[in-house]
Amino acid sequence: MRKPAEIISSPSGEYSLKIDLNKDKTARTKYDCILLTLYDKEGKEITKLQTGASNNMKWAVGWYSNKDTIIVNSKDIGTHAYHLTDKKQLDTLTITQDINSIAENLLNKKYAGR
Repeated sequence: MRKPAEIISSPSGEYSLKIDLNKDKTARTKYDCILLTLYDKEGKEITKLQTGASNNMKWAVGWYSNKDTIIVNSKDIGTHAYHLTDKKQLDTLTITQDINSIAENLLNKKYAGR
């Protein structure tokens, strides 16, 4: 059974992030991987990002506190962070110790008690 997509608001309230699974079977390497869709506060789609993080492994997605930066922590692709560029695309950020710590907390919180 497929769970509904999760939508989380950014710390600033300027964005919302839809976290879903790619169910398009035409790209086999991306099937059942985490798909992120970023929306503005009016609900208009800004951009999508196919993360490559498989749903078959443990993963978690969240926002960097106090910033509109998306953090993805996956047991198969590792930790990644993204911010929105002036061209309205998600761009990769360098992973810092602080981002790694938040990423681990996201994963631990999601799978606590499982």
